[in-house]
Amino acid sequence: MSRSPWLAVPYTATTEIVANLRSAAWPLARLVHPLPRPPEGGAHPPVVLVHGYLGHPDMFRPLTRRLYAAGVGRVVRLGYPSMRLGLDQIADRIGEAVRPLAAAHGRVDLVGHSLGAVACRAWLKVYGGDAHVRRFVSLGGPHAGTALFRFTPPVLWDVLDPDGPWVHRLNTGPEPVPTTVIRARYDHQVLPRSGRRWPAQTRSCSRATATTACCGRAPPTAPCWTRSWPPESGRLLRARARRNGFPIPGHAGATS
Repeated sequence: MSRSPWLAVPYTATTEIVANLRSAAWPLARLVHPLPRPPEGGAHPPVVLVHGYLGHPDMFRPLTRRLYAAGVGRVVRLGYPSMRLGLDQIADRIGEAVRPLAAAHGRVDLVGHSLGAVACRAWLKVYGGDAHVRRFVSLGGPHAGTALFRFTPPVLWDVLDPDGPWVHRLNTGPEPVPTTVIRARYDHQVLPRSGRRWPAQTRSCSRATATTACCGRAPPTAPCWTRSWPPESGRLLRARARRNGFPIPGHAGATS
C-alpha cells in the first residue's frame, strides 16, 4: 500500500522510536519471559551472536529462543561497550569468546549485527578468526561505511567512514569462510544505500517482493533470506535454509 510523502517522515520517525524503545526494554524480558533451557546434545555447532552499535546481548533473545527450538544447544551472546571500543578491541572480544568454544566443540557459526558484523568480518579476515569459524552471517552490517559516521564516537570513524582505512581493507580479497549477508532495503542509518552492500557483492534475491534483501559473496549453496515476504516465498526460503544447514524454524523476521 502506498503512503503519502507527507506521512513518510513522521511514519519513519515513529517506527524508529518504537523500535528503540523495544530494544531498550529487552533486558526486562529476563523477568517476564525467561529463556527456556537449552536443548541437550544435538549435532549443531555452537552459534556466537555479536550485537551492533548501541546494542546489547539481550537483543538476541528472540533469535536465541528460535535456535534453541531448532536444536542448537550452545548459543553465546557476546556483549561489549560499543561507544568506547575500537574495531580491533571488539575483534579481540570476539576472539576471546570464540576460541575456547571452538577448541571444545569445533568450529562455530558466527552471526554479527550492524557494527558487530563489521567487527566479525575484521576478526575473520585480519586476525585469523577464520580458523575457528565454519560460516558467517552478517545482519545489516555497514560494510561500505555510512555518511553518518560523524554521529558516532571518534573511535569508530575510521571504521564507518566510507573512505576510511577499514572499509578499504576489509573489501580487499575474498571472504575466508562461507558468508551470507542480509541487508535492509530501507535503512536510514546507513547512507547512501550502497553502504549496505559489499563492493564485491555478486548476487541478490527477492528484490521485488521483500523489504529486506540479502546479498553477498557466498557459495552457490548458501541461502538468501528475506523478511516481509509472501507466505509461499517464506516456505521456500525456510526449506532452502534448512537444506543448507541453517536451522531457522518459522518466520525468520518474527520475534518472540
